[in-house]
Amino acid sequence: MKFGLLRLAVPLLLSLVSAFLIGACATDEKAEVADETWQCMANAGDPEVFEASMLMMFSTANNLEEAKEQYIYVSQSASLEELKAGRDEVCGRSLSEVSTPSSNGGQPTGQTTPTRRPTTRGSGQTATFTAISSGARHTCGLRDDGTALCWGADYDGRSSPPPGETLAAISSGDAHTCGLREDGSVVCWGGDGDGQASPPEGEAFAAIISGGYHTCGLREDGSLVCWGRNGDGQASPPEGETFTAVAGAWNHTCGLREDGTAVCWGDDRDGRASPPEGETFAAISAKEWHTCGLRNDGSVACWGHEEFGGTAPEGDSFKAISSGGGHACGLREDGAVVCWGSDFFGETIPPEGDTLVAISSGDSHTCGLREDGSAVCWGSNESGQASPPAP
Repeated sequence: MKFGLLRLAVPLLLSLVSAFLIGACATDEKAEVADETWQCMANAGDPEVFEASMLMMFSTANNLEEAKEQYIYVSQSASLEELKAGRDEVCGRSLSEVSTPSSNGGQPTGQTTPTRRPTTRGSGQTATFTAISSGARHTCGLRDDGTALCWGADYDGRSSPPPGETLAAISSGDAHTCGLREDGSVVCWGGDGDGQASPPEGEAFAAIISGGYHTCGLREDGSLVCWGRNGDGQASPPEGETFTAVAGAWNHTCGLREDGTAVCWGDDRDGRASPPEGETFAAISAKEWHTCGLRNDGSVACWGHEEFGGTAPEGDSFKAISSGGGHACGLREDGAVVCWGSDFFGETIPPEGDTLVAISSGDSHTCGLREDGSAVCWGSNESGQASPPAP
């Protein structure tokens, strides 16, 4: 398993928070740096949760090994595999700079490396956009002239759209973004380790959909072409199906047929790829842990992990929905936003008094567009993904 698959740490951590011990370190070795606010995590024995939790605490690390080497104090008795198996704890400091632990007792060497940025709300003092799309740790918007502007993490160039491109639509995945040109051709930028940023040549699409590490293009005739990671079949749409809308998640994909029924394929843990039978929808949105469909009457049905976005609010009516990593948000007719699911970083707490015309949820943040085209974001901001840039 590639450790990079485990970027969605917040929902995982929340689901087993009772199994973790998070607090100040108490051993003599760590007491020497107690004034630096150390935090510890004791592993409950689930390797995937432990890996993801470590990456959540030290989000500038690209994988578990890098996190262990650069950011985390680990007891000398524990190997990497022992840590994953749940035999020890990890500790680290949440500072603007941290000292890299040495190999003898975890004492600082004096070398410094940047750690995660503090989680703050975006200021909303931004350029103006006609569309917005939130990825994992980056966000992109389309200006009035069709040029793209992105902010947040820029590993692999995910926040660096190619200059000179004019786009009609944009869609951000976990580590890449794709844009649809006026002629239906596609241009992508960012991570391309699984081919997710390498669209097929000679194709023209009516819509573009970026999942975690795969991308799909919807043709004018409703047929679907996908490329990129396909370990769970998420990039293999069912043969013979045509769609009016498609939603790409981490390891699954869903589409709406002409009659409004939903069909999903790929990873079906917690039922995230099993839409309710007999339901018809006007729109669909999917992310890592769940999928939501917007009915014609404005009500919402969600399926998947119940705690991480899979339980929609009852009695509310929306004109648009957007699924995030462990949360989801709905846009009411009056422009107010309602969110549900995990709230580790404030991702379900939209700013009061804002009236929005569009929303887009990322892993642990959400961004919206006001009537004047300005953007406002809330939730996780460790890479600046919730801080739209000024013009």
